[in-house]
Amino acid sequence: MDAIFNAQVGMAFGIIALLLVIYVVVIGWMRRLGDPSKTAPAQVGPPVQGADGAPAVRAEAQSAASAAEAGRKKRQILIQGKDAEIAANVLRRMLSDHDKT
Repeated sequence: MDAIFNAQVGMAFGIIALLLVIYVVVIGWMRRLGDPSKTAPAQVGPPVQGADGAPAVRAEAQSAASAAEAGRKKRQILIQGKDAEIAANVLRRMLSDHDKT
């Protein structure tokens, strides 16, 4: 009876250890996928230089980021303009309703 119990406890610890190893491997793999520096293909040849001497890829990324930021700012301004227009219309209606009474 003791041997069966020991085998079951050993099996339980073995399964827990296996699940822990799988968990650590999967989490490491997911983190690796999330880090572009680890998943980017190796560059062959010398780096391409941008206008300021920095790698061209960085310049393209910065220009894309600044374009995205400009787009966000433009959308925010349009939203604020729409909000101001709606508020002005509501105020105008309120004042016109007030004048009628």
